[in-house]
Amino acid sequence: ISDFCAIMRKNYLVTVNESCGLHVHIGYGTQGFTLPHLRRLGAIIEAFESQFDSIHPEHRIDSRNAHCVSFRQNTYFQYQYRQDHGRAPRVLETIATLLACESRDAFRTCVASEATTGSYAFVGETTAWNFDRMGTESKRRPEHVPDTIEFRGHEGSLDAEAVGNWVRTLVGVVEYTRSVNAWGFG
Repeated sequence: ISDFCAIMRKNYLVTVNESCGLHVHIGYGTQGFTLPHLRRLGAIIEAFESQFDSIHPEHRIDSRNAHCVSFRQNTYFQYQYRQDHGRAPRVLETIATLLACESRDAFRTCVASEATTGSYAFVGETTAWNFDRMGTESKRRPEHVPDTIEFRGHEGSLDAEAVGNWVRTLVGVVEYTRSVNAWGFG
């Protein structure tokens, strides 16, 4: 990370401003994510999005940027819940729904910003926690394309320490939700 940031600063005329974002893709190559792992990761993101947002500048949070809108407010599940119930779902209602998903298709429909239509029509934006590249039972990804989750919340930066800390935080969350004791998770 430090080498990349140094090369970009030294060899290229790069401007990093509020319109820039740091997008981090995390995956396990062609193995992908198991459904229990996805459910736990989605639940952690839902539960702690406000805490993650607290480390980002204002222009990157609370749906102020169309490329990293709130996961809690802008997934297909939240959209559909508001249509059906006339109010936003509570955090625990969303977590219960995510943990109960019985397939990757069901999970992706809940968390995707593109919904079942394959378009961004219902929100028009992409969430800061983007599961749209994830393959499912009915929507296979090409074999050569890794199954990744994209984390879009961080501001653009060539500060190697800031980038490294954010990447380590994300990898830590993904690793924790991969191996957490299911009985201790709820």
